[in-house]
Amino acid sequence: MRVGILDIIVLPSTSLMDRVYHVMLSKQFASIVPQVISVWCRQLGHETFYATHYGAGDAFRLLPDDLDVVFFGCCSLASPLAYALAKFYRKAGTTTVIGGPHAEAFPVDCLRFFDLVIGDCDKSFIADIIDGKFERGQYISAAQPFEECPTVEERMPEIKAAAFFQKRWSLYFSVSSESRSGF
Repeated sequence: MRVGILDIIVLPSTSLMDRVYHVMLSKQFASIVPQVISVWCRQLGHETFYATHYGAGDAFRLLPDDLDVVFFGCCSLASPLAYALAKFYRKAGTTTVIGGPHAEAFPVDCLRFFDLVIGDCDKSFIADIIDGKFERGQYISAAQPFEECPTVEERMPEIKAAAFFQKRWSLYFSVSSESRSGF
């Protein structure tokens, strides 16, 4: 299966200063759970595409059009963009799933745009979603949050995609750069 994971941090930039701020700072706020889901999907043998929208660039071009399942994570501020992207993918026949703060706060509203809304999850729960074991139009949640998180080394492709400049270099003030104080 082809699986996409999109972490939407903020809405698109409206000015040059917004763009600079988002490129330099907003990208540092990428969430861990979308990265974890990406690692799990890779471990389950799926072709996985992970991206973070931090306000710069065209969000519609971050993931391929021909995905089987796409997971979204976003806060409420960025939900209009997530809704638009979900409509785009649903029209193409892709199963759309949303989790994160907005989904937790407004699950019924999310069901208008997404096939599934998730609360807590773990690796087997994500596998069940990809395998189509849940009927569309539901809020679903694992019995408890996941306890084991993939290591930083396992998540490094996602960390680079989310926080590194041009997905290659960490910036001096980046949370992902080597510590300058010797820790």
